[in-house]
Amino acid sequence: MDSDESNTVNRGRGKNKRPWKEMEDEILVQCLKELATDLHWKGENGFRNGYFGRLEKMITERLPGCGLRASPHIESRVKYLKQKYCAITEILSKTGVTWDDQRKIISCDKKWYDDWCKMHESAKGLWGMPFPHLDVLAEIYGKDRATGEGVETFVDAVHNIENEEANPMLAYIEGGCPNVVDDDNENETQSAERAASSSSRKAKKHKSNKEKEAKDPLQE
Repeated sequence: MDSDESNTVNRGRGKNKRPWKEMEDEILVQCLKELATDLHWKGENGFRNGYFGRLEKMITERLPGCGLRASPHIESRVKYLKQKYCAITEILSKTGVTWDDQRKIISCDKKWYDDWCKMHESAKGLWGMPFPHLDVLAEIYGKDRATGEGVETFVDAVHNIENEEANPMLAYIEGGCPNVVDDDNENETQSAERAASSSSRKAKKHKSNKEKEAKDPLQE
């Protein structure tokens, strides 16, 4: 086989795959974070066209000779990381699911997780799988801004979710919708509204009687 043929890149689904090393993942996420704070590359609606090529240059500068190319390597890896980030944040919004920040994995009932994966294919493979870059990815794909200000980190978001579940005023029902109704407060509010309405009706009735008395010449 000549050299030209051996250097040919095969295109297509499942072609030219290569395993990513931990260091390569770390460098990729670092470069993504840098681009996320660069107004030239990150806008309100996401990264601008051509950013995979920019990532290739940045990674090559840090890891000379790594052989990672914008397509298909970097593009497919970024999509994978974003997909898993979104899958984890979605599953963490459900009752009974927590984040083990020491082991960097989700923690929940295994049977519940298996049932969840039947309807959420992107969540497959998350069980027991460490995802060490979740906090940084939250800065990039979560409540990020182009300047990097006002970012809610992933750990903060998880703590907020746990606090909301512990607080009945901010609890989340199984379907993921906020249940912000407090029965006691609701009853107190309704009672106050009824009392105010009753007082208003009495005041109007008293005023009406006064007007009738003033108009009746025999009322002396």
